[in-house]
This record gives sequence, structure tokens and C-alpha cells, in this order.
Amino acid sequence: MIAGVFGTANAQLIDEKDVTVTMDLQPVLQLDMTTANQLEFVFDDINEYYAGITNYAATILKVSSTVSWDLYAVGRSSGSTAAGFWDQQIDYGSGNNTNAIDQLPLSLLELRQSQPNSGDANAVTAGTVNTDYSAAFSANSVNISPSSANSLFTNSNGGISPPEQTDKYIAGHKGAGTSGDFMPGGSYMTQTGTTSDYYYAMDYRILPSLPAIFPNAHSADGTTAQDIVSTNGAGTYAEPGVYTMYVQYVLLEDQ
Repeated sequence: MIAGVFGTANAQLIDEKDVTVTMDLQPVLQLDMTTANQLEFVFDDINEYYAGITNYAATILKVSSTVSWDLYAVGRSSGSTAAGFWDQQIDYGSGNNTNAIDQLPLSLLELRQSQPNSGDANAVTAGTVNTDYSAAFSANSVNISPSSANSLFTNSNGGISPPEQTDKYIAGHKGAGTSGDFMPGGSYMTQTGTTSDYYYAMDYRILPSLPAIFPNAHSADGTTAQDIVSTNGAGTYAEPGVYTMYVQYVLLEDQ
């Protein structure tokens, strides 16, 4: 009888277990803003009325996003005077001058951004001169055609709704049915420098003129003058007083 010995040296035992790894990439839109709590424009000299007052680089906007995005500014107020107008806090008038108007359009505030909007390649521009705030501030409009290039976007009801295709955006734009009307995801942390598409220094200007009619105030698309005379008739002007409003910057995912 022959006893056989069978080796098992090459046999392999194995046991397997799995663990599932899930990654959830949430869309992130982040707008960092550096600015003073309040910007003051005090007009107490005739030359300031004529030449206007400018606050340079008063607001710094820095964007970070994982999705395509648009950025716009919109003028807002509480509507205590009327929707779409500055709030009058103090009235310096005597109350018996019908030519002195206290309803000052939000669009009289002018903005200038530090570099052009590179995300409006396919924006519809018919009927408007500018689709951003990159133009230099114009000179006083006496004997010069008033400029709508920097007039702040506002909604007639004072709301926050995005600008239309013919209105101004800081970056990106409302879709025109094709590509190229948005800013791609990215961040000021990687796209460095003050000329980055993710970094904007914003200047502010108010130009009352003489008399104080705010000649550069225009509708959102730049086609309709909203200065005091155009709105209220010849001989009218802004009533002296203290007025307040605010600029709301909105960063949203491109649609």
C-alpha cells in the first residue's frame, strides 16, 4: 500500500470586503467684499456740484465659484420716498417750492469697474451703449450729451431681479441662447492680480450738475433719461436734504 502525500503550499485563501466612498461636490458661490460700512457724498461747495464727487476703489469684490456665474449690482432703497428712489432722511427745503423734487432716481449713482466684463461675448447689446461699468466717467454734461455708460442698474419696482440682456452686468450676462455669456468657475485665490476676472475694484461717483438735476441718470438699458428735468419738467431740480440708498451686489449661478 502506497501512502500519498499531497502538498498544499500553493493554495491561497482570500476574503474580500468593500467600502463605498461617496464624494459630494456641492456647488459653491462665494463673494467676498471689502468696503466701508457707509460711503458719504457731501456736496457743500459749488465746484463739487459742477464736477461731482468720486470715491475711488471704495469697494473690492472677490469671487470664488465652482460653477459658471454672473455678477451684477442693483440699486436699492427702503422705498420710504417711493419705489426706485432714494430715501429722504432730512429735508432742508421750506416745503413751499414745487420745483424742488425729493424723488431722486437710484440710477443717479454711477459705478466704474476696474476691468471690462469678459463674460458677455454673446450679450444682446441693441438699444444700449454699455453692458458693463468699465467706461471712464464722463465730464460734466453741460453742453455735452449726457452719458448712460456708468448709471447704476435699478429695477423700476426697486427689487433685486437680475438685469436683462440689454442691461449692465459686472461679469457674465443674461443668456442669449448661446455660449459665452457667463464667467467660468474659478477663484481670485488662483487667478491672482488686480486685472483678474475674479477681482473688481469699484469706483462710485455722483454728479449733481448745476442746477442739481443729475444729468447722467438713465434707465437700466440706458435708453431713457431719468434726470430731474426729464422726469419732472423744465425748471425742476433736486431738493436739498440728506438721502440714503444702498448698492446690492449679487453673485448667482449662470442660467
